[in-house]
This record gives sequence, C-alpha cells and structure tokens, in this order.
Amino acid sequence: MLDLSKVAGARRAIMPIKFTPMLASLPEGPFSKAGWIYEPKMDGMRAIAIVKDGGCQLVSRRALPISNQYPSLAEEVRKLTICDAIIDGEIIALNELGRPSFQHLQQRMNLIRQADISRAEQAVPAYYFVFDIVYAAGYDLCGMKLSERKAILKEVLQQSDKVRHLTHFSNDGVAAYEVCVDNGFEGIVAKRLESPYEPGRRSAYWTKVKAQQTNEFVVGGFTAGTGSRSPTFGALLLGAYDESNNFVYCGSVGTGFDERLLREMLRRMEPLKQPKHPFLKRPDEKKEVTWLSPHIVVEIKFMDWTRDGHLRTPVFLRVRDDKAKEEIRLDRRAPTSQGLNLESARQRSLERSKEPITHIKSAVKAAPLRVREAQSSQSQEQVADCMPVRVETPKQTDAPKRKGKKAAERPQKEEHPDLQSTVKSCHDVAAQLAVSIGEKTEVVVDGDIIEFTHLDKILWPSPPGSGLPKLTKRDLIRYVALVAPYSLPYLKDRPFTVVRSPYGMKGKRFYQKHWNFQIPDFVETCFVERDHDEDTEVAMCNNFASLLWFTQHSVMEQHVWLSRITTDDAGTRPDFMVFDLDHHFEDEAKEARLYRHDAFLRVSEAAHWLKEALDSVSLTAYLKTSGRNGIHVFVPIETTLLHEEVRMLAETISKFILNKHGDKVTIDAVGAKRDGKILLDSSPNCKGKTLVAPYSPRLVREQTVSTPLKWSELGQIGPPDLTMSTVPQRLSLIGNIWQDWPLNRKSLEQLLGKR
Repeated sequence: MLDLSKVAGARRAIMPIKFTPMLASLPEGPFSKAGWIYEPKMDGMRAIAIVKDGGCQLVSRRALPISNQYPSLAEEVRKLTICDAIIDGEIIALNELGRPSFQHLQQRMNLIRQADISRAEQAVPAYYFVFDIVYAAGYDLCGMKLSERKAILKEVLQQSDKVRHLTHFSNDGVAAYEVCVDNGFEGIVAKRLESPYEPGRRSAYWTKVKAQQTNEFVVGGFTAGTGSRSPTFGALLLGAYDESNNFVYCGSVGTGFDERLLREMLRRMEPLKQPKHPFLKRPDEKKEVTWLSPHIVVEIKFMDWTRDGHLRTPVFLRVRDDKAKEEIRLDRRAPTSQGLNLESARQRSLERSKEPITHIKSAVKAAPLRVREAQSSQSQEQVADCMPVRVETPKQTDAPKRKGKKAAERPQKEEHPDLQSTVKSCHDVAAQLAVSIGEKTEVVVDGDIIEFTHLDKILWPSPPGSGLPKLTKRDLIRYVALVAPYSLPYLKDRPFTVVRSPYGMKGKRFYQKHWNFQIPDFVETCFVERDHDEDTEVAMCNNFASLLWFTQHSVMEQHVWLSRITTDDAGTRPDFMVFDLDHHFEDEAKEARLYRHDAFLRVSEAAHWLKEALDSVSLTAYLKTSGRNGIHVFVPIETTLLHEEVRMLAETISKFILNKHGDKVTIDAVGAKRDGKILLDSSPNCKGKTLVAPYSPRLVREQTVSTPLKWSELGQIGPPDLTMSTVPQRLSLIGNIWQDWPLNRKSLEQLLGKR
C-alpha cells in the first residue's frame, strides 16, 4: 500500500466513532465536464463499512447499525480489507432482470428476527458496491483527491462475488448517462477527480443526474378519502425545509398507491396526528385535512414545479426510512435534461476525449457481476461491472413470508372501481407488450415495476387443422391485461388457487394454494382457518400488478373461493351459490379431455332446466362456460349462510331436477361417467373449494376462456368461439354482462326455513 505519510491531504488521526457520508447535489448545468468521472446511480441503500480491530460494522447514512441485516456482507468486507478502514458504498439487491431494485432490497430492510434474516440471505442476495474510502491504517483521507482515494481503495479492499468496486466512466458524461439509463440504472453521479471528501455535506463536487425528476419530501398531513379510499386517505400533503429551516408546503400527491400501500401509510401516520398544521403557511386545501407531525420521508416522481411552487403531476414512489426529515431541503430547480442540448454536449465531450463511446457501452454491457478488464486508448484499468442482466439467484424455497391481514383488519372495498381509468391502464400495458421486442421487458403499474421474461415461449401450440394461432407467453399476458378490468372485480378478496405450468400445454401442470417463495408487497395475503382453528396464509389477487405478477410466474388458470375475506367475513359465508354441470366420459383422462359439441349441447339443455327451477323460487342465475364441455351457473346471494348450508340448498335444488330428468342427469359423480349422464355437482359450495374464475384462460388445446354468457346465447355460442383471441373483442362490444350481479343478491334463509 502507498505510504500515506507522504501523500498530500492524508493526515494522522484516530478513527472517528461516528461518521456521516458526503452527499451529492443536483446539477445546475451540463453534466459532461473535463476532469470528472461518472458512476452509475444505484437504486439501493447507502452503507458505510467501518473495519476495526478485525471486525466490521455496517452503518446506514444516518449512522444506524445494519450489520445484523446483512451479516454475510459484513463478514465479507472484514475478510477482504487488509487494515482498519472506513469505506463508503451502497448496498443493492437485484430484480429478476438483474437490475438494481430498491423494492427488492426493501424485503431485506428492518428485519429483526434471526430466522427471517437467515432466510432473506438466501431469498434476496445483497451486494455491496464501494466507491470511496475516507480512513485507512490510521490516516484520515478526506483531504486527498478522489483519484488518489480510489487508488488506495483498490489496495485496501479486495473484491469478491458480493463485494466489489463500482464502475466509473471518464470524460463523456452524456454517453455514460444514456448507457446507464438504457440499462436500468437511476442515472449517474458525476464526481470531480480533484475533489476532497466532505463528510456530512451536500457538496457541489458530487452531482447526481437522475433519469427522471424525483426528490424526497416530508409528509405534513393527508386529506380525507372518498369512494374506495374512504377507509384510508385521499392525498398526502408534502413539504420540505428551506434555508431558514421553515417547513414549506410543496403540494399534494394522491397517485401511485395501491390498497396495501394506502393501509400501510395510514398505519404509519396514525400516531403522528396533531391539531395544528406544521407548514410555514397553511396550505389552501378545501378538503378535510388531518395534520401530522412532520416525520415520514417519501420519494416522489414529478414532471416539474408550477409557478406557485407546487409539484406538477406528482406520483408516489416509496417511503424512505433511510433518510431523516432534517435532510429534506427545498430545491425547486428544473431537471437538467430539460435545458441540456445532448447532441452539442456529446460533440464537445468527444472532442476532449479519445475514449470512444463504444468502450463505455461495452464496460456496462459486459458479463454480470464479475470483474473484467475495460480497454481504452488512454488507459487500462480494472472496473467492476454493474450490467443489469438476469442473475440466477438461489431458489426461493424458504423465503420469509409477510404477515397477512386478518379479516377484522381489512377495510371493506368498493364493489366497482373506476372502470374507465382501469381499462386505460390495462390497455396501456397490453399495448406496451404488443410492441415489445425480445424475451424481456418491464412495465410500471401504480408505481410497482413488473418484470416479464421468456415472452417468446410458446405456451399453446397451434393444433393441426384448427386454424388457431400459436400463443406465446407475451400473448397470454396481453390477454390477461385486456380482460383485467372485468376479471379483477370478481377475484378481489378471494383466496387464490392457481394452475401453473411453466411450459404451457407441453409441460407439467400443478395446482398451487400456498407460495413457498418470496412474493412482492403489492400481492396481498390473508389467513384462512384450517385444521381445527389453525390458520394458514394464502394469497389473493386484489390489483392489476398482482394479476400480472402471477401471470409472469406461469399462472395459466385462476381459481378462487366463493366467499371473500372482508371486514364482515373471514371466508366462511359465500356470496354465490353455484352449480357445476359437466359431461364426463369414462374412457378419457382428465388432462386429455377434448371439447365435444354434442356434450356441450346436452349440458346446455340441463342448464336451462336448472334456470327454470331457480326462476321458480325467484333466484337470479348467471351463466358462464367452464372452457371445456361444462357450464357453471352462479346465483348471487346475501352472505347470511355458511358454506355447508348453501351446499345443502344447492343439493336440494339439484335433487328437484333429478326427480324430473333422472334419465339424463345425476348427482353421483361416479355414476355420471358410468351411465353417460350430466353431472349436477354442488360440492364447489363447500368451504375452501374453488371454481375457475370468469375470464380465466383454460389450459386446453382449444385455447378457450371461461366466459360469461347471456342465457339467450346458450346453445348458440360454444367454448371454441370464446378464446383468448376473441374474448377481448367480445368484451369491447358487449361489456361485462356480470357487472350487475351484486344488485341481484337474494337471501336464502327462507328457502331453508329460517325466519
């Protein structure tokens, strides 16, 4: 190692007990300058490694200990460091595309139990990218030039798979910015090579250039919610501190939240309520406002600032637990990219530099997470690659599960969301997928990033002579997106059981109720009773992001309970009574069933008999195909009876039809195959049983969908007419014919003799 006693700027010093890192400012002009380097801006958490007396402690930027949350990183840094040192860097986690993802890293944050931390080490690997060193071998290095500190950092700290030096690029900041953004980073951090290290200061020597205008704000209140948000809130009122330490109002944000996040934010805000507003000047807010003590720091994406100093088109991104409210300073400068002529800046920087842009791009596009040699005409240096490509992580078979919500903790939701806005969001995603190229892409839904892989994989081959197209995973996800506004209202709050098949028709399929690997926070879970009051956690599909995430994870079919997990019920009282009518043949295996038109017509005839019986007792019946030969008849009911009581009534009605048409129908599943009769099955009314959901695809060669029909269409339209290729157009023409079912609920108590 260099003799630090002879290096300008290094001074003998005792290692500080507490250290606050240097921060980057926002740029005021073009970000391509001579004598500067450019590092990818990582979407992670700042972390200081303090190596002393053979041990290593990791602390956050607020000096909070985090070694217990990342024990393997702390141990790795200890082994790789040759002397006592203080090292500056960032901890990141990667998503499935290998890109830095703060959302993934959040799964590692704030864990306390050792068992959860140990499981998280396997489920969500973390990486430590270092970029500076401020103390080494008894010397304070803050007064040294950045270029010299980086040279010492390479001598003091070796690299490994999970601990490495962060790549930096020279001269062409514009090209570095474009390449980093194109490859999934937040932007770049530009640093002056001659600069000292200024602990605790937001210095002009470091400037950050983000791909989008984002900043942190402090929550000072929230407005009352209406409609589906009445149990939570409408918008957050945001502020920041000016030079005189006054808390200045910066506007409100009401978008970017899903229902889980709304409830989580409300939980955080509850203990902070106060009677008076905390701002320098009271916001001119007409709605009912609850004021808060400023404490919660949030990150917001926005287009610009309005003339009156408020955020323009803000979108909530996330809570920043790693930042203190005192750090949040008012900065209303416009984004640099709006006033920067990228082409002229590129030309100026290229005239100054002999390093081709292709070398920068090749450095970023190199193999994932390994050290490689980057060649340039000026120098040859070792750089750590940060390319965001897919990284194989350990199988997540033992990941920590989130705590689900008990029924009493879950607010009642609105039955029908704003269909128009939902349709637009879903169609936007479908359009993105239609024009996407390659096996991978990602979309943003309500602030959550959904990543798709293997999009060109064929899931449904084209059956010979059928005229049906082959359907890829991209086609499946597009279909799911297009019908989501119609399928989600039914899926909402119901325990979710799925049929998964990673290879579609050609692969092995299996039912799945419980998820044994990490699920994202936007996927809600609930507890259901099993085995004598023992609760078990299951997933639900309550929002568009969840539906897309399940589909990405090979969900071919969606099956749900007939009851919901709500504030009024814990899944014990169904809101439908159902009849499953089907024609099975003794010589066919379940997975090899084919559509038979004659069988479907016979089932349709029995469905008409069932409707007559239901009409006679003033029960409204809704109809859908099973996607094969079967018909499902749904009767909306008040949630006053238990599952078993509803099943008994359904069986009674089935026996009434059996008495009239016993030569053609049966309620005996074994006899149905043996005698070739139509089965009237009432068993799906039992608690925990499921039926395929409306608009769910079916994993059958005909590419059919379980589709609601009008009773007048029964016998005129068959399952082969209702496929993933045709149902979206049908919905655009006739809409959701099940939309009014909540208005036709009937009480079954009188039919059971209950008064």
